[in-house]
Amino acid sequence: MKRQILLRTYNTSAWLGLILSLVVIGLLIAIPDIAHAIPAASLTVNSMTDTTIAGDGACTLREAITNADNDVDTTSGDCLAGNGDDTITFSLTTPATITLNSQLPSISNGSVITIVGPGPTAAALTISGNNGVRLLQADNGSTLSITTLTLADGGVSGTNVGGGLFNNGGTVIIDSSTIANNNALGFSIGGGGIYNAGTLSVTDTSLVNNNTLGSGGAVFNASSGSLTVVDSTISGNSTSGNGGGINNSGLVTIMGSTISGNSSTSGGGGIANFNSLSTTNSTISGNNASFGGGIYNYSTLTVTNNTLSDNSATNAGAGLFHFSGTTVLRNTIIANSINRSDCSGSITDGGSNLVEDGSCSLSAGDPLLGSLANNGGPTKTHALFPGSPAINTGNPVYCTATDQRGQLRVEICDTGAYEFSTPMLKLYLPLIFR
Repeated sequence: MKRQILLRTYNTSAWLGLILSLVVIGLLIAIPDIAHAIPAASLTVNSMTDTTIAGDGACTLREAITNADNDVDTTSGDCLAGNGDDTITFSLTTPATITLNSQLPSISNGSVITIVGPGPTAAALTISGNNGVRLLQADNGSTLSITTLTLADGGVSGTNVGGGLFNNGGTVIIDSSTIANNNALGFSIGGGGIYNAGTLSVTDTSLVNNNTLGSGGAVFNASSGSLTVVDSTISGNSTSGNGGGINNSGLVTIMGSTISGNSSTSGGGGIANFNSLSTTNSTISGNNASFGGGIYNYSTLTVTNNTLSDNSATNAGAGLFHFSGTTVLRNTIIANSINRSDCSGSITDGGSNLVEDGSCSLSAGDPLLGSLANNGGPTKTHALFPGSPAINTGNPVYCTATDQRGQLRVEICDTGAYEFSTPMLKLYLPLIFR
């Protein structure tokens, strides 16, 4: 019996077309993954000079930023070419200072650049403007991150803003750094340390001894600006305008920070607010101004679990001056004011406040505060002494989980930024909350 062999006919052209289609689809799927897999460049600065000499073997900070911002090598191999989101590090003998001849190249072109200092703290490397030039600028759509660096001695004049740094609509993230001794000497706007017209985040950073003839000794936050300050110190800054520490025309959130020893010849030695500002678990101490030694408010202000102490004013509101808008105090201490009353203006008592002279609170009396000191945590605070009427008097609705130092609060928290606890309570709190 013969077997019948069946032969099937295949359309060769159709199969080839199908195979090619599958290959193309596979490539289209793979291309994004391939691109994503290409590592970002890590550029290493090995020179403290401020030059742009291609092929000299030295990778300067100026050259590294230019390469990273443009994703090319402009240095004949001195620095790597940028490639996507880039990181700039340093190989230098520390402590070191890079003194600039002119402002460093602006971060632009939608670039994402991170600059990481060479040491465990900001003291290892200082970028200096030699009291004549601004240090850094981030333009619209770009992102600049700064970690463990000192930005110092920057300077601008005339209509220029931001002595140390100008955020021109970008995103700037500053961590574990120092912004010091920068100046904006034009009378127009200001921002001695930083002028922010974008998104600015400041964490575990000190802004100290910056100055402006405009407003915002440490920071001028523009109407388009969003500023977040966490676990940071703003101290010793000054202005001939408003806001020795911070002048706000945009949105500001302050948490766990200390604003101390700042001065203004007008309003707000520590803070001048002209838009929306909230401050939580923070200390505002030893500031001085004509109006509102601690805080001057012209718009919307919310103060929760803050301690305002030792502020002074020559005209009104040594601790807090309310000129317009809405000011709400919650779980806050205002005391030890100098020259004028603790508060001035129409202020809403949100409950559980302790204002020593009773000028803006139902509760008055001496809160028994210690001097501004290092009581643990990243920033200085005013400790509560035993027997303080601020102990266990906070409104639980507004109590934060921890105080300014990171110390756990009890169920009924203390009023102010500092949570009192006896040595035995400190010993057993970790067990209670385990």
